[in-house]
Amino acid sequence: MVNVLVLILSFLGLLAGVIVSHFTKEELKPGKKYFRLLEKVLLLAISFIIIFYAGDYFLFLIFGLLAGLIFRKVYFYFGLALPLASETFLVLLSSLVFVFGLPHGTLLTSSSKPIKIKPFVDLIWAIFKEVKKEIIISANLFLVAILISVFLGYYPLLMFVSGALIVISLDIKFWKFPVI
Repeated sequence: MVNVLVLILSFLGLLAGVIVSHFTKEELKPGKKYFRLLEKVLLLAISFIIIFYAGDYFLFLIFGLLAGLIFRKVYFYFGLALPLASETFLVLLSSLVFVFGLPHGTLLTSSSKPIKIKPFVDLIWAIFKEVKKEIIISANLFLVAILISVFLGYYPLLMFVSGALIVISLDIKFWKFPVI
C-alpha cells in the first residue's frame, strides 16, 4: 500500500509543475533553458543511480540505449523502474522522479495566455484542459509500465530503463522525423 502511494506521489510532480507554471508565467520564458538543463541533469542522475543499483546487466543497457532512440516518453521508463526498487532505493528514485516532474510539467505549458478564473478548482480544471493530452498519455504509459514491471520485474529491466533515459537526456536522435 505504501509503495502504491509513493508511485502516485512521484507522478504528481508533473501535475505540480503544470500548476506552478501558471502562477509564474513571467519566469517561464527566461527560465526555459534552465528548466531544460534541470530536466537533463535529473535524467542523467536517475540513470546513473539506477546503473549503480542494478549491477552487472550491461547488455540490457545497450538495448535501453537503442530503445531510447525510438521511444522517448520518460514516464514510461519511470513506471518500469519504480516498482523494481527496494524500499530505500524507492524513496530516492521516486523523489527524483517527483523533482523531474516539476520542470517537465512547467515546460508542458507553452501557452502564454493567463487563466483568470477565481475558484481554485476551476483554475486546476482549466490548467488540466490545457495540457490534458500530454498528462493523460504520460499517466497511461506510467501505469502500463508499472504493470509490465510488476509482471516481468527483474533487475535487467532497470539497466534497460537507465540506457533509455541516458539517450533521452543527451537528446540523441536516431532520425530527424518526430519520434513517439
